Amino acid sequence: MKNTVKTRDFKGTQKVLPKKENGNLCILGGQMAGVNKQDIPLEARFMTEFWDMVKKFWIPEDADEYWKGLSDYANRLYEKYPTDFCKGQIVAYAKYLNEKYQKLKKE
Repeated sequence: MKNTVKTRDFKGTQKVLPKKENGNLCILGGQMAGVNKQDIPLEARFMTEFWDMVKKFWIPEDADEYWKGLSDYANRLYEKYPTDFCKGQIVAYAKYLNEKYQKLKKE
């Protein structure tokens, strides 16, 4: 069953669902398909390191070292976890920090 994946729906009922061509799960019959960390190992390992990045850079600073550190950390993280999901999370967090910094500058 190469083109299927075992998962559980939101009620915990086990399901066997087809994979899309790009390897992501389909949503069938209005129920969301869930995954286990074994199904998405890179993304699962990424989340722990991404959380470390969130904590480390949570408060934006008006210093070149801060922004260079964020950029370097983000690039290393993406090199280690080069998936679209990981890239999206990294980019969204960097954008969030920039917006937060701009807001703090105005205050």
